[in-house]
Amino acid sequence: MAAAPDAQCEIVFNAEAVPAAIDLRDPLTDGLLRLCGNTLRNKGLEAPADLMTAPAAVLHPAERQAAGWQYIRA
Repeated sequence: MAAAPDAQCEIVFNAEAVPAAIDLRDPLTDGLLRLCGNTLRNKGLEAPADLMTAPAAVLHPAERQAAGWQYIRA
C-alpha cells in the first residue's frame, strides 16, 4: 500500500487465520480484512464489529475478479 496509496486491497482470511485475525489485531491491516463467514459460523465465532466479513472465502475473490479485481495468493 505504501507503493500505491490509491490501490484498493482486501485480505480474505479463512480457516485458522480467522481466530488469529480476531485475536491479533493490527490497526494497519484491520480495515483490509474480510473474515470468512463460513469459518466464523463453523467455529462458533463472532467477528468484532469493526472487522468486515465475507459470506464465503471461496466466493468473495471470485466475485471481486468478476468485477475486475486481480487475485494474488500469498
